[in-house]
Amino acid sequence: MKRRIVGIVAMVIAFGVHVIAGETPAQRGQAAKKPASGVDTALVKQYIMNQFFRPLPAGADERSWKAFDSLLDPWTRLVSKEQWKQYLDDRRGIVRGRIGIIASATPQGNVVEGVRSTGPAYRSGLMVGDIIEGVNDTSIIGMDQRQSTMLIRGAVGTSVLLDVRRGETCLRIVTFRDDIMILPVTVGVLGRTLGVHIKEFDSGLSSMFRELVQGIEPDQIDTIVIDVRDNPGGSLNETEMLLCQFLAMGDTVVSFKGRGAEWATVCVELFGGPWSDPRIAIVVLQDSGSASASELFAGALAVHRDAIIVGTRSFGKGRVQSIVPIEGVIGKKAAALSNIGGVRVTTSTFHPGGRMNVDGLGVPPNLPLAPAEARRTPRPQEALRLRSAYATPHARVIDSLNAAGYVGYAETVWGDLGSPFHAIRELDRVRPEIPAAYWACTADHTVVATMFTPADEAEVRRMLRKTYSGVDVESIVRVEPLERAFDQLQQSVSIITPQDAALKRVRRSAQWNHIGVVLSVQRGMLVVTGLRPGTPAYMAGICIGDRLVNAGGRPLVADHDRAWEQLQALTRHAKRLTVDVRRGQRQFPLHLTFGEFEFPELPSLTEGGLRYIDLRVLGDGKSSVFKLISELNEADNEHLDAVVLDVRGARGSTPAVAARLMELFARRGDTLLSIYRNGVHQKTYVADADGEFRRTNLFIMIDGSTSDAAEAFAGAMQRNGYARLLGTTTSGRTADEQRHVLTSGTELLITSRYVSTPSPAGGFPLESMPIHPDVEVSWPTTPVSEIQRVSASLRDVLPWRTSYHMPTESLLTEYLTKLPGANRLRDSEPLAEVIWGDRGRAYNLLAVLKKATRY
Repeated sequence: MKRRIVGIVAMVIAFGVHVIAGETPAQRGQAAKKPASGVDTALVKQYIMNQFFRPLPAGADERSWKAFDSLLDPWTRLVSKEQWKQYLDDRRGIVRGRIGIIASATPQGNVVEGVRSTGPAYRSGLMVGDIIEGVNDTSIIGMDQRQSTMLIRGAVGTSVLLDVRRGETCLRIVTFRDDIMILPVTVGVLGRTLGVHIKEFDSGLSSMFRELVQGIEPDQIDTIVIDVRDNPGGSLNETEMLLCQFLAMGDTVVSFKGRGAEWATVCVELFGGPWSDPRIAIVVLQDSGSASASELFAGALAVHRDAIIVGTRSFGKGRVQSIVPIEGVIGKKAAALSNIGGVRVTTSTFHPGGRMNVDGLGVPPNLPLAPAEARRTPRPQEALRLRSAYATPHARVIDSLNAAGYVGYAETVWGDLGSPFHAIRELDRVRPEIPAAYWACTADHTVVATMFTPADEAEVRRMLRKTYSGVDVESIVRVEPLERAFDQLQQSVSIITPQDAALKRVRRSAQWNHIGVVLSVQRGMLVVTGLRPGTPAYMAGICIGDRLVNAGGRPLVADHDRAWEQLQALTRHAKRLTVDVRRGQRQFPLHLTFGEFEFPELPSLTEGGLRYIDLRVLGDGKSSVFKLISELNEADNEHLDAVVLDVRGARGSTPAVAARLMELFARRGDTLLSIYRNGVHQKTYVADADGEFRRTNLFIMIDGSTSDAAEAFAGAMQRNGYARLLGTTTSGRTADEQRHVLTSGTELLITSRYVSTPSPAGGFPLESMPIHPDVEVSWPTTPVSEIQRVSASLRDVLPWRTSYHMPTESLLTEYLTKLPGANRLRDSEPLAEVIWGDRGRAYNLLAVLKKATRY
């Protein structure tokens, strides 16, 4: 028996009861159809026999298709072309021609059981509990599920008129059909409980979960309740990656048994375990509709985290299927004539946590879920007002509705966005029944450890009462434990030790260093991953991809922070420093010469009518504004077509920084930013004069790591019409940091979340929303390994740096002709970065920018 241990890898494997076409168990046998020809039949049978998780009898492929099919398990079958197309859409989380509801047929009409917040029905005001009685003036009362569903669905973009009964009120609601992106996961926080609702384990689930919890610190949470009820499964890869956010490094996620082999997946350091703290209790809600990936997820958490399983026994499907397109089995030519879209084959059984058996058994619960409560929701008009006032459910709103005794309100008002709060409520109903041995925290959350001394605590409370407004200060600041008070004020606090302060100074020095390099640790070596033009490192001949070995005759420690401490000490008063550099197989010294200390200028580059300005490091407001003004003046003098500002990965410091930068492009009297904290308006920034560069044709580059003041800047520039955004959706996190020194000498770092909007009119948002680009662009990155491969054959790059200020296509072509075995298409990008550092990176970006901006 062969055994392999592997890390998490991307696999073309998916499993789940509904993974292909949402069929019910009764429909599973109808999915397989005999292939169109004898040749197809032979090839398909042979493929299945080679892949099936257990050996089939000799000569099985010579039997009729019906007899052959009877030897297989219910999960191995053929997939029609329509089902294959639906499967591909499902993997992307898309449903087509729908209005975005989940409904079931009753004698009274179709009862709405779920509303997707991304669908047209949600925007049209449809709610959970509504009864649809008619569609386009056709009554569906008494109609079966299939017929009524087909009336509601239709071509994308077409409208549909619904006759809806809501309590005693009859409504006519017009909505439309569209392609709907299904949110695979939603989260919500109430007190110190994190609620998570996983609809399906679809593509992008693990990364979306990371984004949703990005602003939530694990030490603010003592309980996580995860709802996988009616979750039929999904992607094995996504399940493994999500699990590793809750498990420790080295934990076995799942083991597999296939044809004569066993193997396992373990959590590796790459995926981390931000929620692996054993002090956080985990509760999983499941039912008989929880299958496959849901069972792997619940089982692994039960094995490694002692998760409390609440509900009923899960479905009991512990088998993995590999799904391949039919052309991969019978070839493209035959596939064009076939009526089959793909083949799904059971390849192995799986065992959550490496040892639990769920196939045919399911995951057993620790205790049953309390009987369902009768739904009691706010009046329809009040529910609609809540939905329009609050884009997403907010803890204080949920608390107030709880106090009013409403049941099922969150999902009624906010659709799937309210599901996590429903899961939290379900947990609250069974908390008293959870045995003490399972429970890691107090049932009512009244005992909260504090980091403050009594004297410090009193001073902090006085500071919060004095500086904070807009909420019930008496009940939050004076009564609540301090840690919980900060939590409710959407703030996090930490005590800064002398070691923390020193480390922060080192990291800031590394960010704005006068040497001119960005360093990272890779394979036990210090590698240059960024190089600013004009700095001592650049003028000495250091390249991106170089490995720094010694400095000043002493070995450099292969630790980012400690290495910068060494470099800081060596260059604080020095005029010259010798650094030993390893490039390819060669090691040689380079001599850095230092003049008067100054911060490096903003990296920029002009090419083909575009001016690129790297604004990724936003310092204090004055410094950023002065440097940007200098760059923009140069751009004006060159009469360029457009200017591109790069804020990918930028955070910034405060909203004031964003407002100061915006003033350069604003019109007199424009509202730049309005800042809200905890739903309370704090400050509005208005332009006092016309900005000097208000007529600049401006683009801003963003990505998923753009956050805080940089995100506020980009979003307000877009919404005020000053710039167009290029790239990918931002993080949706805006916060700033303030330091407070108490009388005792204790230093506090308070991180305070806020929401920014370009206008103070109307209602205010309660949660930060990510900024979406006007043009989706995937930014190119050149792997360090490629840069090192090209740089290994280079000798002295200084003549090119000093002779030519920036790269051009002709320069790169000329240089590549001198390198043996060089390929112009493959090697021009890494060569530009090796010779010209960050300016070379800007040159590579400009090629993409020209396409995106059409300049």
